[in-house]
Amino acid sequence: MATTPEPGEPATQIQSPRDSAIASPGWASSTCSVHSEDLEYWRLGNRLYGRGFPFPADDRAREDHDARHAVFKKALKDRSFCAPVRLEGADVLELYTRTGILAMEIADKNPACSVIGVDESQMPEAWVPPNLQFEVCNLEDNDDWTWRQRRFRFIIIRQHGVFVKDLPGLIRRCSEILEDGGWIEFQLLTLGHYSQSEQQAPMGKKSKIQDIHGYLSHGLAALGRQLDIHDKLPRILEENSFHNLEHRGFPVPLGRWPKDEELKDLGHLWLDVLYWELEALMLLPLSVGLKWDYHLIQLFLADLRNELTQCEGLKMLTEVHVVYAQKVCEGRTT
Repeated sequence: MATTPEPGEPATQIQSPRDSAIASPGWASSTCSVHSEDLEYWRLGNRLYGRGFPFPADDRAREDHDARHAVFKKALKDRSFCAPVRLEGADVLELYTRTGILAMEIADKNPACSVIGVDESQMPEAWVPPNLQFEVCNLEDNDDWTWRQRRFRFIIIRQHGVFVKDLPGLIRRCSEILEDGGWIEFQLLTLGHYSQSEQQAPMGKKSKIQDIHGYLSHGLAALGRQLDIHDKLPRILEENSFHNLEHRGFPVPLGRWPKDEELKDLGHLWLDVLYWELEALMLLPLSVGLKWDYHLIQLFLADLRNELTQCEGLKMLTEVHVVYAQKVCEGRTT
């Protein structure tokens, strides 16, 4: 019988990408541009949280985010974004930048553009490319958007799909600061795993891995937030004068079960990332949203980690959804 790992203890067959260069920006020449303010930090259990965002903002969360960046990179075939936008001479905005690793990548690859990375809590690296700056603000408050007088050619948002309580309001504000013909792109890694295997879970029970999505969705809903927004985005974007809309899905296996070598490597990476960030994903939604006892949460997480070490036969996968659209030029009706 397999031994249930202790919370925070890695499974022996899973190697962490945190030990490689894949999770570190490693900028050789850059400037410091982080603006500090009172960020209203608070603790839940042993995790540190910042203002607004329902996931931790501590050093462990930094590692989680940068490792997840590697998942997006592999799923998107090493692309930073999919929208057909030219960034030379452009202003670019990344909302919910977290550690800023995507903003840094875009700025480094496109030195002729100017990039701003914005979040509600301060997490970025101190050293960044010279054409990038970070800002901290309340993204729910329109008056706190200090860059509203600028016009951006490209706005990008990447996460699990938990951003704001008012998604239509966010898209309206983005439309106001995009230049005519500018693009917005959402990259969303969903947590609703499904199986491609006919093999059933032990004793005919549903896999606990599939419970991640259900509990997290209900916990976030109790906090006024939505986990899955990819199916809602096309309609909201079209209602806010966007066209040339594309919605693309990229498979992300869980584990090394695919025969394709690239998918096998991606699945190995995603299994490791999910294993390590379970607590960050689940702690606040279960504790504050669903009122679970802290000890019960840790037992639930231990069960999940144990099942993740034995999930190969279930052949599970999820998806990265990329939704992008272009702002209609002034004077056009379609």
